[in-house]
Amino acid sequence: MRLAIAACAAFLSISVLPASAQKALGEWQSETGTTRMRVAPCRGGLCGTITWLQQPRLDVNNASARLRSRPLVGTRLFFDMRPNGTNRWTGRAYVPSDGQSYTGRMTMDGNKLQAVACSLGGTMCSGNLWTRIK
Repeated sequence: MRLAIAACAAFLSISVLPASAQKALGEWQSETGTTRMRVAPCRGGLCGTITWLQQPRLDVNNASARLRSRPLVGTRLFFDMRPNGTNRWTGRAYVPSDGQSYTGRMTMDGNKLQAVACSLGGTMCSGNLWTRIK
């Protein structure tokens, strides 16, 4: 019964997303091939969660000491991503290498997803190119 309720809730959350957001759903692999993330609906927007790391590790750089012992697999890299034009989303991005969250944006072009984290009002940005694998 719980499984049926969860499946129904997942279906409903997907069906209320704009068509462009539904195109971004799926599994993506980093340009280096060392990380995979799943883009899925969450909190009315999109989130990108790490699903696989070539070398699994802990979130040792997290700004919160209590989170430094959590595995990076399962950590959200992108969250609260809302539509901001065709195949574009803005929200928040978590950068495991420094343990900080920044303004984030994602832009999709076919099976490529450019994901960027920006600080200082968008003047300093760094990003990754992801390729759809599922």
